[in-house]
Amino acid sequence: MDLLNAIFGTLLTAVASIAVMFLLTKLTGNKQISQLNTFDYINGITIGSIAAEMALSDSLNDLLVTAMAMVIYGLTGFFISLATMHSMSARRFFSGEPLILVENGAIYQNNIKKAKLDLDDLLAAARCAGIFSAEDISLAVMETNGRISFRQTEGSRPVNLNDLGQSPSEKNAPVNLIMDGMLMEKNIEQAGLTVKQVSDELLKKGKSPDDIFLAVLDDSKLLFYPKDNSGGKLDNYT
Repeated sequence: MDLLNAIFGTLLTAVASIAVMFLLTKLTGNKQISQLNTFDYINGITIGSIAAEMALSDSLNDLLVTAMAMVIYGLTGFFISLATMHSMSARRFFSGEPLILVENGAIYQNNIKKAKLDLDDLLAAARCAGIFSAEDISLAVMETNGRISFRQTEGSRPVNLNDLGQSPSEKNAPVNLIMDGMLMEKNIEQAGLTVKQVSDELLKKGKSPDDIFLAVLDDSKLLFYPKDNSGGKLDNYT
């Protein structure tokens, strides 16, 4: 009986910790790991650690104390986010400022040291960005989220259509119409089509929505990818 009570108690506390973390995530907003500043990263680790402790709480008092600690950390992160959104000074204090590492052929060694990098780190980041020669770097900036942004020199960057005097029209974003056999009715309506139109196009090829893994409207073209192991796609429709 004691074992069953322990299992049931652990189940309840684990569910409670997950619920609190979910609510705190909704409160503080969703960010990718690469978008977190130092404070967000530390705060997230701390909340996760408290959540693990909360899941193992063996009394109501322990449960309430750990839940309160999680809420305090979550609210602190929330209010700091508000402050950084409305105050440039707070943003600089909590998030820091971008550091210029390379500019017009000059490498700023002091800024590289301040960013806790070495030359190998900088060159490796440049290679990941498709730049394999230091002389092709026009500008390198360490962003507040820890990533390094690069701008290539004019002579080394890829040629684009504007360089050739062409002005292509912008394309609309692709719209998913069918995903894993399910018709996305809202997406179909937003794309200016009807479910019947999409189904009729499939019937011409002897297919139904259930046979389709993915259907996309891409710049007035309907692309259908069937559910099979052969790969490829059905004929395109305009």
